[in-house]
Amino acid sequence: MTSNLYTDLKQQILNIALCDGVYDIGISDLKICKRSKTSNLKKCFYDAMILFMVQGEKQTVVNHNKFQYHEGQCIVTGVAMPSLSAVTRADSNHPMLCIGLDFNDSLMLEVLNSIENHYLDNSLPSDIFVIDASETLADAFLRLLKLRNEDPFFRNFLSQNIIKEIYFRIIISPLGNFLRHFYKEGTPSNQIAKAIKFLKDHFKEEININDLSDKIHMSPSAFFRNFSKVTGTTPLQYQKQLRLYEAQRILLQQDINTQKAAFLVGYKSANQFCRDYKKLFGNPPKTNIKLLSA
Repeated sequence: MTSNLYTDLKQQILNIALCDGVYDIGISDLKICKRSKTSNLKKCFYDAMILFMVQGEKQTVVNHNKFQYHEGQCIVTGVAMPSLSAVTRADSNHPMLCIGLDFNDSLMLEVLNSIENHYLDNSLPSDIFVIDASETLADAFLRLLKLRNEDPFFRNFLSQNIIKEIYFRIIISPLGNFLRHFYKEGTPSNQIAKAIKFLKDHFKEEININDLSDKIHMSPSAFFRNFSKVTGTTPLQYQKQLRLYEAQRILLQQDINTQKAAFLVGYKSANQFCRDYKKLFGNPPKTNIKLLSA
């Protein structure tokens, strides 16, 4: 990445992110983040996305695999999954700056359908990868950020084309085969991605795992094996984590009690919810939310 391109990207983010935090800038599926100090590994939930590091360094742990990535690199995830994440290099003079772009299934399929898939193999890929960002990819992100001041109609229209360009550049990179697995109909990864989407859409409901494996046309044993290989957990544990992360989000944003939050995410027992919450986040809900709010 050229120094001028890097400087422009950094300045675009700093113009928006005056304080630490995550910012929605009015472009679909796009967010920016600024952190001015390092942090310990914290539990989080990564969506299927590309995260482009503009400054600083982060570490992510998925399925006991550790990924370190720094400025000029991208981390790409094929499906939403529980993870650990830490900011490992940042200070007030050189904060960690990054851009996150969630994958839009319809746009991704539109790009994939325009590209030959004849070199797709049948092996199950890893769930996450780190690559160096090309100058052309970084430039696409810069052009996307610059759209924030456009008229909303033009911003929405033009951003879709730049997002498809970003997808295209990722697909033709060494990660292309990795991503195709999650979108190519009939591959094990695509079947697991469909199961994950179903769990995300129905996480409040009681799920019969045999019915879910039938829905994606997998035997129960193959479903458990492939689901664990992709996410590092079982379907029911995955659903539980979806509920707990959603409850944490609700408690942070709304003035409601623990019992109501538990019922909103599908728990029938507030006591069980509190036990599961403490096991995942290390503290009971009230204590955890107080610490996060501080």
